[in-house]
Amino acid sequence: MKQMFFILFAFFCLKSNAHDVKLSEQVYDTNACLVSTKITVELDYFASYKTYFLLELWNGSKRIYKKKINNSKLQNIQGKHVYVFNENAPNQHNDFTIIVSDIIPIGHGVERKLITKKFNKCISLGSFKNYNIRRVVLSNSGCVTAMDSSVISANFKSDLNIVSNRIYRFYDGGQPNPIPSINYYKIESTGTAGSANAYFSITSLLSGPLVEDLCLDYDHDGVPDDRDNCPQHVNSDQSDIDNDGIGNVCDDQDNRDSDNDGVENYEDDCPNESGPASNGGCPITPQNPNLVVDLDDSSLYSQCLSCPPPLDALFNSGKKHLIANGGSGSISFNRLNIRNIGNIASNSAKVKFYFSLNATLNVNDDKLLKVVTIPSRNVNSSYGIETQINGWDIFSNASSSSNNGDYYILIDVDADNSNYEGTSGENDNLLVLPFRYTVSNIFSRSASKETNIKNSFDKVYKVMIYNIQGALIDQKMVENKEEEMIFVKSLPKGLYIIRNGKKTYKITN
Repeated sequence: MKQMFFILFAFFCLKSNAHDVKLSEQVYDTNACLVSTKITVELDYFASYKTYFLLELWNGSKRIYKKKINNSKLQNIQGKHVYVFNENAPNQHNDFTIIVSDIIPIGHGVERKLITKKFNKCISLGSFKNYNIRRVVLSNSGCVTAMDSSVISANFKSDLNIVSNRIYRFYDGGQPNPIPSINYYKIESTGTAGSANAYFSITSLLSGPLVEDLCLDYDHDGVPDDRDNCPQHVNSDQSDIDNDGIGNVCDDQDNRDSDNDGVENYEDDCPNESGPASNGGCPITPQNPNLVVDLDDSSLYSQCLSCPPPLDALFNSGKKHLIANGGSGSISFNRLNIRNIGNIASNSAKVKFYFSLNATLNVNDDKLLKVVTIPSRNVNSSYGIETQINGWDIFSNASSSSNNGDYYILIDVDADNSNYEGTSGENDNLLVLPFRYTVSNIFSRSASKETNIKNSFDKVYKVMIYNIQGALIDQKMVENKEEEMIFVKSLPKGLYIIRNGKKTYKITN
């Protein structure tokens, strides 16, 4: 049985006959029927010599409650006699009656009815509007510090003029059980017709509407939950790189399109390179061969004894090869390595050697010296060319001193374009090799001198210098120990590890 609270206010020693019974702070159930209320009984006369009065509650034609209210149990509040007690609410009929009687002390006492008032227990749902509401907890400072995880349905009398997104305080009957309680609720919908499926129906309010000041901060990052773009994880900076309203720390989808290829970053395997969605947002790599001179694996000799044979070391040294002794001098390509660095096999190709007055190839003006055909090359495979260019290959009058000067040998790889190598591949086919020409006979033609020249080339070696942590900081081709020590002593003060191909040692400058 649902309980009803009755608060009896007994006014006495008054001269008027304005007796009345009033209901207030009513709470109604889902069918808009009363489950709890405060009852105020107003009496204009109650003799001081009387020890009690009689209170009755009738449900239809059945009396369900009768009690003598002893004068000693009354409280005097602002001149009113007040008695508070609990009782089950009547539920058999749609009406109930409250009767208050005076007891005249004649014989066994005579009851004199002072008030008889009838009330309807249920109200038509047409007088209500239905809302979705959520119970909240308000601090003394007016902050919402907690809230229920779900909403419930409730009916409110239409004349209460409920406002959406505001907070109200009222008796809710201890939702969802009929135990009297007072709670705050936030209105989370607009009003619709009164519903028989509501948890309860409300006809009066204790306070509201209140503007919500949501102070919840689940992750304690200083940003209230209602403004936190990631309320479950600490992110006080609220960083949201893709501006989708979800903070980075709890957003596994980067919805930007950094490369403007129509594929959002979280689906793009190459977010900074434009490419079609069919290729995961990555650019489609052209399938082309690419033939180039492999400098690391190519070497040549000339009459320049200080020139290192490896091509990469030669270009790092800044030196020029030398063709001396007129027509008999030469540049010998011990191995000119042509490598396919593309992603598919190449066709066979021609490698052409030109003599040029400058570093720019002009096939109409430059002299073609040699043509070598290399076979098809698989990806990352190479082909070594061994050839020699003599002075008389360059000049018809190779012994004339008027030919002395600085020139270039230009090596054009895939000269006839038998392979399409793509835009970048077509731009790395030319190797520029500077050299100096002189007709001076700087060496004897004897066999012993030729042997000495070759031996001097054989003595060239690489010196590599590392710091104490093992990182390479410099390297150089030298011909002897003296050049090695000059190179080492040129370093700043410190401890170094030296490797010269034969041994490894430490030195402190």
